[in-house]
Amino acid sequence: MISLEDRLTALTDEMKEIIEASDGVKALETEEFGWENYRYESPKFRLAHIERYYVDGLVVAHVVVMPVQSCGAPIFGFDVVGSAKTGKITGAFVDWSPIMWEGKWHNTEWNNDRKLPVWAECFSNQFVAIRPDEEETDKLFEFAIDTFMEYMMMLQECFIDTSGQFSGRFAKGAQEVIKIAQNKYCTHQASNPRTRATLNKKIGKERAEYFMTEILFPKI
Repeated sequence: MISLEDRLTALTDEMKEIIEASDGVKALETEEFGWENYRYESPKFRLAHIERYYVDGLVVAHVVVMPVQSCGAPIFGFDVVGSAKTGKITGAFVDWSPIMWEGKWHNTEWNNDRKLPVWAECFSNQFVAIRPDEEETDKLFEFAIDTFMEYMMMLQECFIDTSGQFSGRFAKGAQEVIKIAQNKYCTHQASNPRTRATLNKKIGKERAEYFMTEILFPKI
């Protein structure tokens, strides 16, 4: 039987390959914290980050893509938290968090919706928050890669062409509005008390603060 860690690694490796195939992508230097972090930037996104935290029996995968400030597209987020011992997922979250618009981005129904945390004020109306059983875990992995591919294709609509002009439906978003919205997202995400408590214990309060605000969710 394939472990949860191996399944998440295979899934996030596929996402990593898609990110690395983006035009003009550049890997960002990231210091060592004791687990895997892969960070990138491109003309279309200011940050794409894949994190794999398989430490002390805790299994966490985190993927985020934040568009450049001149593009009002949503922020893509995918997070899974599980147990290496049981091989089960205790929480899975997927979203296209709105920046300039609030639109329908999927038609998938889920049986096991999970109650949102009190700090989760930055997500879309279709935010997926579940505690999946075995059947829904398979569905989750397919959903995650499909929506990620769709998201990355959607970002093609928000780019600078050879004449230096923006094209695509998100091209004319006011940059100050985008900055405020993205920074609000980062503030809310960085206030996740469970993530912060785990990092405080692992790397200390000061390093945890740096990781949360400069590595995971850096503001514009």
